[in-house]
Amino acid sequence: MKVKKTRRQKRKLLVNETRVIKPEKITRSEESEGAESVAYDFIPDTMPTRAVYREQLEIGFRNHLLVLLQGPIGCGKTSIVREVARSMKLPCRIVQMGEQIDSKTLFGAFHCLDVPGEFCWKQSTFTKYILDKGIILLEDIDCASSDLISQIINLCNSREVQLTSGETIRMHNEAYIIVTMRCTKRERSFRSADIELLLTSIPFQIWLPPFTNNELHRAICILCKRVAPIAQKLLTLFDELINSPINQLNGRKLGATDLLKACKRVNDLNDLSDSVAVFHELIDCWTVHCRRQEDVFSLSEIIASSLSLNHEQLMYHLNLRLPEISVTQTCMKCGRVNLQRNRIATTRESKVTRFGITRNVCRLLEQIAVCVNRLEPILLVGETGVGKTAIIQLLADSIGTTLRVVNLSQHSDSCDLIGGYKPVSVPYLLRPLKKEYDELFAATFDLKKNEKFLHHLEVNFLSLF
Repeated sequence: MKVKKTRRQKRKLLVNETRVIKPEKITRSEESEGAESVAYDFIPDTMPTRAVYREQLEIGFRNHLLVLLQGPIGCGKTSIVREVARSMKLPCRIVQMGEQIDSKTLFGAFHCLDVPGEFCWKQSTFTKYILDKGIILLEDIDCASSDLISQIINLCNSREVQLTSGETIRMHNEAYIIVTMRCTKRERSFRSADIELLLTSIPFQIWLPPFTNNELHRAICILCKRVAPIAQKLLTLFDELINSPINQLNGRKLGATDLLKACKRVNDLNDLSDSVAVFHELIDCWTVHCRRQEDVFSLSEIIASSLSLNHEQLMYHLNLRLPEISVTQTCMKCGRVNLQRNRIATTRESKVTRFGITRNVCRLLEQIAVCVNRLEPILLVGETGVGKTAIIQLLADSIGTTLRVVNLSQHSDSCDLIGGYKPVSVPYLLRPLKKEYDELFAATFDLKKNEKFLHHLEVNFLSLF
């Protein structure tokens, strides 16, 4: 089982006036803001070479044009839009596009009232955005349906839309829409010919190139000041990893986001001269996404060589090192990181001693604990039954944190995560009550003496379905 880092997926948290929104209802609070969000958000300020792209965006906004911003992953599309929003003193609202967003409910939908058979029209979050001044960033527009893309293009051209309820909504004069698309300069792939035709018809398109080494070096020196003396060495190492055949053939390629994340981790180390500590952070950021163990070893060998670690040290830290896993009254130690325990956890018996603490489990626990401590998203990849959920349950129980599990599948709806209105029957709502009633009845009365009553109750309850 591997730990696979997810890309940012543009789920950045509240920074100043910037808001991240999922369709309809989800917003993130400042209290849960990731430590690295601020660092990435201020990248455009450190790169005067990208001023021309910011000027192009401002020209598009002032002329009320729909802007299509294209570029590879990690080239700073979201960051540059946020920078323009700050310079124009406008809030930036982000909506993640996807197949789950229906074009019919983009502007709103009818919702049930308490009175059966009566409905009322409620505006969507997107509608509230276009009625207020601000920049609306629609990310990954190529993932949306062709019908939805067509509606957005028509909205930007006419600056108004006719709703299903018969109402006409006009965009605020200072409301601007920009859409982004992930692609390379040589290759642009579309899910269908209709989507390709619609997106290529947008007249105002901006191509944002990937960061150059000079831009990245400047960003690292400004955002991670302690890493500045070794910034060039890290860049040289990262270029070597990117150009390696392993990275070229891998499904998940390394990008600028991985470089900046690794630099921020190294920047927070107590001793930058500790090559072993730097080595652990770099392999966690740049190698654990590889599926094959041979690829992990090959990339780690390049990193170790750059940090002047010999072959014996490399083999020890990759295969023999056993991170210490221990639980005290106040914290849980997972190798190189300590997680604070809640008061509730100190009164319960720890399950660590009842869990198979092998070398692989210890290393995985350490990697997960570091990400948890830094508020970084992670993706666990493995076959069914290898213990992905179990190891998260172990960590949550050990530190006394509530674990909430949401099972997703191909048939999962966006409402399962972000909430919404779904029609349900009365028997479906009564099912939990019936289960609780049966348990309470069995604990209070004799089931054999009341068998006739229970049978009659069950028959009547099933007749509701």
